Parts: sequence; structure tokens; C-alpha cells
Amino acid sequence: MKKQFIAPIAAASAAALLACGVSAAPAVAGRKTCEAYIADITLDGKIDDAWNYAPEIKVDTVKENASSWFGDNTKVAGKDYATLTCKVLWDGHGTLYLLYVVKDNVISLSGANSWDQDSIEYFIQTENSTDSSASKIQKRLMADNSASDIGAEEYGYSKIDGGFVYEIAVDISEVGGAGQYFGIDFQYNDDAEGQGTRNICLGWSDSADKASSDPSVYGQCLLSDKTVASIIEEEKQKAAEAEAAGQGSASTADPMALTALAAAASLAGVVISKRRK
Repeated sequence: MKKQFIAPIAAASAAALLACGVSAAPAVAGRKTCEAYIADITLDGKIDDAWNYAPEIKVDTVKENASSWFGDNTKVAGKDYATLTCKVLWDGHGTLYLLYVVKDNVISLSGANSWDQDSIEYFIQTENSTDSSASKIQKRLMADNSASDIGAEEYGYSKIDGGFVYEIAVDISEVGGAGQYFGIDFQYNDDAEGQGTRNICLGWSDSADKASSDPSVYGQCLLSDKTVASIIEEEKQKAAEAEAAGQGSASTADPMALTALAAAASLAGVVISKRRK
């Protein structure tokens, strides 16, 4: 069931979690890593300004065991099959936000299996474990916002030119707080031909279609204590400093330029005078 969800920003809460001594799970060496800053998001399928400051996650690995087109170098992303870009943020409490921006020229829901239909998926492993049998969360949302067998509860959806957007809220209260890592992966199932078969399965970390059964193939996400508001403020300060430095350089350069021009003019006058003599 779709729900509208507005989460308050909570930089102070993140600091409080650190002060309480929440022990952060260490990063797993070799894993792909993304970082979630703190921001206030409205789940309406529209891309909030805060998303502009979240690092981009390219979900462009064609999964070997889940793509009928795997190995066909004539197929081009964005032309023959879909493209997917994701981002992550969190509210500073225990809610993770996921942004999926899908560009797909052919939306197909004709497959008998939900994974053969155009759909996004996400995978969460709260302990950031390398144990293949560790507990995990797997959710799937359909490309047209229709019901899914393993759908999320809190999300927003909208259509865009040539595709669609999902904003999703995920409960990660078990993870802890700022400084904590947890396992995560992203996926898109694309029936590019519209014939009821998944031609392309795009992933981020998992490349062999093991994410549904083996969380050790996930990447990892760091819950940052940095807020989007602080990033915006830093950018404003840097811009102001750069502008001030530019104005200072211009004010000191102008007199010097005039002096150089005067000297050049004077020298030219001397040369002309000598030639006339």
C-alpha cells in the first residue's frame, strides 16, 4: 500500500546516537560503497532538491545469470534497454530513503513471473555481514506502480519523460546510527522486447544474480553524520569566498594594468620621436 511519508531532519539525533556509543559496523574491504547524507524528504515521486546533493549510484552491471541478452555487445544501454540511477539519503533517525530514476522506452508487464516484468528491486542486510546465510530484506516495485508480490509500504511514484521515478522509505532502525555500515544492493528487471522475458537484469554490486539468496554479494552503505543543509551552506561559503577573492584580484590588477599601458604608450612615443629625428 502506498503511503505519503514526511520525515523530519535530525542532525541532532545523529549526534545523539554517536554520543550514546552506538558501535558502528566496520566497512567490508572490497565492497562497493555508497554514502547516505541526512536530509528531509517527501515521498511523492518528485525529486526533492536534497537529492541533488546525494552521490549518484550507477546501476549498470548486466547480471550474467539473469539476462537473456548477456554478452551481446550489440545491445546498448539507453537505446536497446533501460538505464537506472539510484541515490540514498537518511533522516538521521532510522529511516533510509532510496531514489530510483529509470529511463525505459518499453514498459512491459506481460511476464508470468514478477521478475520477468519491468520492475525495480532493493536488498538490505542490516548487519553488513559477509555471511551468505545472513538475514536480508528484498522488495520489488513494478514499473507502472501496480501491486507487487513483495512490494514496499512507504513510497512515492511518478512518471517522467521516457521513464519513471520511485522514492522509497526503508526502516533501518536496527542498523544503529551515524557511522554505521549496512549491506545494500539495487536492481532493475527489464523485459526490453516486451515479450514476457527478462532480457536485461541490471545490478550495482551483484553481477551473478545471487542477491535474492546471498547477501554477501551486496555493496555497503555508510550512514553519514553530514547533513545536506551543511553541504549547501559550505557551497555558499566557498562561492562567497571565491567571489570576494575575484573582486580583490580585479581591484589590484586594474591599477597595474593602467601603469603597464602608460609605460607602453610612453615607450612608443619615444620610438616614434627617434624615428622622426
